[in-house]
Amino acid sequence: MFIGNTCEKSLAQTRSFSCCAVKTAKGMLTVAFLFIATGLVAQTKKHHKPVPATARTGCVMLKGNISFNDLLYAPSYYWMKTGADHYVPDEAAIKDMERTMWRYSVVVFMGTWDTGSQNLVPKLYKVMDEAAMLQNVTLYAADVNRSTGKSVEEKYFVSTEPTIIVFDGDREVGRITNRVKVSVEYDLADMALKYLDRKHVEDVEKTAAMPYFSVASVKEDGDFRSLVR
Repeated sequence: MFIGNTCEKSLAQTRSFSCCAVKTAKGMLTVAFLFIATGLVAQTKKHHKPVPATARTGCVMLKGNISFNDLLYAPSYYWMKTGADHYVPDEAAIKDMERTMWRYSVVVFMGTWDTGSQNLVPKLYKVMDEAAMLQNVTLYAADVNRSTGKSVEEKYFVSTEPTIIVFDGDREVGRITNRVKVSVEYDLADMALKYLDRKHVEDVEKTAAMPYFSVASVKEDGDFRSLVR
């Protein structure tokens, strides 16, 4: 009888100890999980610190000289990647761009808060990417007051977003303001072709205006004696 009672007590103590051990282990796991979760949240906040939204737009804004990557890899600008992924440029227009625009530079004024920019800029990115001319593009983001903080909007006489300006050196080829006529790629290719036509006419006119010289006679030593127009 004494042996039986002792065994029962030992068994009860063992069970009690096991329960305590299990509870303790569960508690430690819970604490560890909370610690890891807290660290992850803190780390996320550290790398994705949000910029305060404006009272007028209710969305995050970028300002100044930016890149396409600033828009592609930021969760706040989901519209950039979505719009680019869904846009399918016209192949014929892309080929015209490759043939005529490879040496031109493109300056873009946009607002990350502006719905027109959110529609047009992703399409422009896709078009310039397929034409292998992303390196030709310079992006400027403006605030709701149309200020980039660099006064470039005044330099290029920009009054609305989005605005896409194409340059041949320092000479403006043309611009797309607010919306396209047909499509981004068609409008750019058409703009470049019309510019080349104008430039060709100008070159012809300059050539026609130049004096035409012919050699009347030449001395034996090879010097020109006279030039007659």
